Amino acid sequence: MLARTWTIAATSRDPSDYDIPEAPIFPSTRCESGALMLHDPATGDVAMVAGEPVRVRR
Repeated sequence: MLARTWTIAATSRDPSDYDIPEAPIFPSTRCESGALMLHDPATGDVAMVAGEPVRVRR
């Protein structure tokens, strides 16, 4: 994953200087059960489902 590289580049304020692509943005919806569904922006298909999402503190 590029998470560490994105974090390092973000602290320098311009990731493009390091040839790092922008982080992907996934549209999301919630179903009746409360699960969070992330959709592929290109196709609209469900890419990932989080059954019990919780907030985290960074």
